[in-house]
Amino acid sequence: MSAQKPIIVVGSINTDLVAMTKKMPAVGETVIASDFAIHPGGKGANQAVAVARLGYPVRLIGRVGSDTFGVELKTQLYSAGVDVSGVATSEGVSGVAVVIVSEGGDNSILVAPGANHKVTPEDLDANVAILKSAGIVLAQLEIPVETVEYLARICARENVPLILDPAPARELPRGLLQDVAWFTPNQTEAAFYLGGTYDQPTAAETAQVLLSRGCRGVVLKMGANGTYLSSPEAAGIRVPAYSVNAIDTTAAGDAFNGGFATALMLGKSPVESADFAAAVAAISVTRSGAQPSMPSMPEVEEFIRSRSGNTGTYDQPTAAETAQVLLSRGCRGVVLKMGANGTYLSSPEAAGILVPAYSVNAIDTTAAGDAFNGGFATALMLGKSPVDSAAFAAAVAAISVTRSGAQPSMPSMTEVEEFIRSRSDNTAYAGHER
Repeated sequence: MSAQKPIIVVGSINTDLVAMTKKMPAVGETVIASDFAIHPGGKGANQAVAVARLGYPVRLIGRVGSDTFGVELKTQLYSAGVDVSGVATSEGVSGVAVVIVSEGGDNSILVAPGANHKVTPEDLDANVAILKSAGIVLAQLEIPVETVEYLARICARENVPLILDPAPARELPRGLLQDVAWFTPNQTEAAFYLGGTYDQPTAAETAQVLLSRGCRGVVLKMGANGTYLSSPEAAGIRVPAYSVNAIDTTAAGDAFNGGFATALMLGKSPVESADFAAAVAAISVTRSGAQPSMPSMPEVEEFIRSRSGNTGTYDQPTAAETAQVLLSRGCRGVVLKMGANGTYLSSPEAAGILVPAYSVNAIDTTAAGDAFNGGFATALMLGKSPVDSAAFAAAVAAISVTRSGAQPSMPSMTEVEEFIRSRSDNTAYAGHER
């Protein structure tokens, strides 16, 4: 893999002090832990190890302290296959995270940044040649925001895609998102960035708000509810989660991001990359610890083979979601015929238009779809817009279902024009197939 462009991770390096407990402590409450462990962690280091375990070349840029933790952290990263030539040492303590994990796998994390807060733009300048060589750069928000902002400018200047994991959620400088290729919040982080825009936003609403702020793609990580992708290439696609028995979700997001970046570099589409990343994350949550939980490529490939039924995009897709999935697969326009619920058009010229159906007493719907398609094509050839053509086609279909037989039910132009005049109150248009 030496000829491949490496993935560069710029981020935090911590020691995780992990306590297992039957219940999460409330404010002021002391709880006896059931177990305790010390693991290497930090979101930057976790994502770098995730990539390395998958066998892809990765280099980490960050800082550790001059304490014993720092020496051990660099040794463990090197042993995991991470190039640590971009990891510097600062006087003082290394970063530490205190992690509490419940029996159900939920967690809360308190981070003492230590040397991570000393990662500066100067560190990026010292490694700019490495950044220029990257295929993808991964970043998070456990280092100073001004450093992340500077990194985003470098990536934009050098045309290197930046995947930003906004954890922990923090205010971002205006314009930073415009330099981000993929913005990957979980639901809690996404709610922070929406800032009360919606009371209970849907995944689609959340993605649209974030896209409107400049990033070129959004991957909304929703835990057991899967992942929602939105970008020009993969608009409004939900990728289901794999069902597993989770014991520790500490590094699930880091496993996902490392897997997502690796899959993209291996030439997979964004949707395929999200499915691959979901498998990486699913395996990771069945194990304890952050970096120790990261799976190898053979493990991920075998897991995906064993779960080959994980192909559904939606359980109950909306018309908009259905149209976006179909558009993402290459067609230039979608006309979704929904029977009595009308027709949904989506194309560059008529994006997201719901056209309600005409109400008639149907006696035979055998050829309703054929009547609609014939009417739609005829109207387009007569110079009507897609929406006007759907209106015309709706009338053709509506007349046809009031008659018996397929071909005998098809109306004449005069009949259609009279029908439309008589239903002039039907100002929104319709397709009709039952």
